[in-house]
Amino acid sequence: MDETARIVVGIDGSEGSLAALAVARQEAALLGAPVEAVMAWDHLDQPGPEPFDPHYSAEKAQAWLDAVLARAVTDEGPAVTGRAVCGHPATVLLDAGAGADLLVVGARGHGGFLGLRLGSVSHKVLHHAPCPVLVCRERAAGEVPSTDGRPVVVGADGSAPSRRAMVWAAEEAVRRGVTLVAVHGWGLPSAASGPLADPSAFSLSEAFSEAALELVTEEAARVRKEVPAVEVEVRSDGTGAAPAVLDAAEGAALVVVGSRGRGGFAGLVLGSISQQVAQHAPCPVVVVPDAD
Repeated sequence: MDETARIVVGIDGSEGSLAALAVARQEAALLGAPVEAVMAWDHLDQPGPEPFDPHYSAEKAQAWLDAVLARAVTDEGPAVTGRAVCGHPATVLLDAGAGADLLVVGARGHGGFLGLRLGSVSHKVLHHAPCPVLVCRERAAGEVPSTDGRPVVVGADGSAPSRRAMVWAAEEAVRRGVTLVAVHGWGLPSAASGPLADPSAFSLSEAFSEAALELVTEEAARVRKEVPAVEVEVRSDGTGAAPAVLDAAEGAALVVVGSRGRGGFAGLVLGSISQQVAQHAPCPVVVVPDAD
């Protein structure tokens, strides 16, 4: 076991958080790391279905968490320790994630509105986390996302955040023994597309396509130098950045994106592309933050 590695997962007893726990343990097995399951509580938002208890305490919160983990962790996989912390869920998770290799959250927990793909806690964690964040979709009870042979997909645009994401994704692909699929999505300017576009737009499209393929090929070569064991497949897609990554995500084990790519505004922690991917990808998504 790597005693320096650490994976943190947020848990509140919901199906989404239990799915996140299962994925966190998958990642822990790959890294040889322990898992710390963190639950936030306060006196006005007590876990479990029991009636409000005016005398609720830290000891009761910890006992409830321990019971949840005892029911959820029944095999001999990576060890899980539980910690109940009084505070707002997002704040508690962000504090726990400091220094972690990975912070895992469910897309929605208790209190999430039906129809919303990403809850308020996971949304805030994605915007402010100090480490890579994995967002896990809720699945049927007991179902764990399949990883057998499925590729890791990463968005590539040549920016510094994208390059950090590519290295993280390449190392993950090697750990899993699968191919890394590097995707660069692009699109023509609006004036060069549509029914009123200039006839020369076709040659412009060819130029964009060639440049995009060259870019993603160069980025793949760059990541191979840093992670020599990785096998990389490159794709260029003219449907746009987020649609290209989401299309490649079908059948993927994991999608990885940088927190911001080209065109991101200074001061924004999470860019529009990474938000769209985190909201709509059919598989777990990892968002790799900018360097400090």
